[in-house]
Amino acid sequence: MMRVKAVIFDMDGTLIDTSEAHIKAWLEASRSIGIRGLKADDVRCHLGKTSLAIAKGLLRHVGVSEDLAERFAELKDKLFLKKYVYMVLPFPHSAITLSSLKAQGTKVAVVSSNPSRLIKEVLRSTGLLKYVDVIVGQDEVREGKPSPEPILKALSKLGVGKGEALVVGDSRYDMIAAKRAGVRAYGVLTGVDTADELLKAGAQKVLPTLRDLLNDIV
Repeated sequence: MMRVKAVIFDMDGTLIDTSEAHIKAWLEASRSIGIRGLKADDVRCHLGKTSLAIAKGLLRHVGVSEDLAERFAELKDKLFLKKYVYMVLPFPHSAITLSSLKAQGTKVAVVSSNPSRLIKEVLRSTGLLKYVDVIVGQDEVREGKPSPEPILKALSKLGVGKGEALVVGDSRYDMIAAKRAGVRAYGVLTGVDTADELLKAGAQKVLPTLRDLLNDIV
């Protein structure tokens, strides 16, 4: 079994099922600023990036200037918090996994490509915030995942070394960020990427659900 002092979780697609809520917010934001033709699948392939990176990618997709990107991203985040945050639900094993880790003295961090205020509101609304020691949002770093900066920021806040932590996420961006930071990473199959994609990006192991994590670490 792997012995760790802290687990650094991604949020969207890992702890919480947020994909459809984010997609609805992006599509509404696009209509609000006059962008036509975007579909759910156009958004889905970008999930896991920062809001600004997603905005730039979507604008390129429809041939619109990236000058709108910051406004687009800010509007989407506001719409998500105002209208769609209450649609999200934790995955079935999220609460028991986090509570069990806390009970055994393992520190818990959430590192997400969302702004910190959005992360806190999602965790609060789903009842998971009480299990989390540290949050790192996109507004606290210069570069989001797949840069290692958010992971390194979390390690600093947690006060643990690279060899004492484990990253758990559902996307290749989580795996790449962890690898670049020098931290072990497990993929989980509740989000955007397949087992092959996660392993190729650097996952040491791929778990069907978060519940399987408890059988693998102490």
